[in-house]
Amino acid sequence: MPGYLTQEDVEANPQLKLIQHDLLVLISFPDNTTLHWRPSWFPQPFPGKFWTLQSPPDVVSEFIHGSVKLGIMTRRPRKESDPHPLHIRNWDQWKNYCLLQDVPGDFLGPQHIELLKLGLEQSLSPLQNAKIHPLYPEPYARGSGRYLLHPDYLRNLPKKFQVLGKSEVLVVHSSGSLRVESKDYYYGYHRQMMRVDGTGERVVDENYDASQQLRFEGAGRRWCHLPWTPEQEESCR
Repeated sequence: MPGYLTQEDVEANPQLKLIQHDLLVLISFPDNTTLHWRPSWFPQPFPGKFWTLQSPPDVVSEFIHGSVKLGIMTRRPRKESDPHPLHIRNWDQWKNYCLLQDVPGDFLGPQHIELLKLGLEQSLSPLQNAKIHPLYPEPYARGSGRYLLHPDYLRNLPKKFQVLGKSEVLVVHSSGSLRVESKDYYYGYHRQMMRVDGTGERVVDENYDASQQLRFEGAGRRWCHLPWTPEQEESCR
């Protein structure tokens, strides 16, 4: 990544734009947040498992100014006057975290912080004076399957998805795309017989009869003020 960037440089480079967007999604959550979704530029050895978001010891997590009630976080370089870090306290712990969680070692390093600084004003400043709506549901890691969003959570979505027909369900695909689909297809669908275990992986639930009832998700998903992926953004237009 070039040493000096402007937002115009980022907009002209699809890879930098993707990294910036993914960073803006991730840093909106506090440290120690458990997630299913992983950016495409992260290693993907076990894409179905949970991972935990942390910051390196020289980075501080704080609320975006004016957004405390909305709970939106950001990151900045640590100052001498800041309290000591709570979770990752030194570089040995950071290296161990990156190894165990399959996180790039330069995650939230100086170049990422600069990308965030460039993107924050454009992406987040409107939220300081606005309601946080709509919200976007976390997809599984890419290629790890889809899920049916529980009807109680449709009110969080863009208006086009808030009212469904009796025979319809809202499906969150691993690409992030939101699609209204036929309920009938999912009765007996093999993925409906899977449940999420304590590591985040899907395992067979032998006691579940997918031919009689549908399995919905929603309560355990993270929700973001930004679409998680370009495909999710496109599907919400």
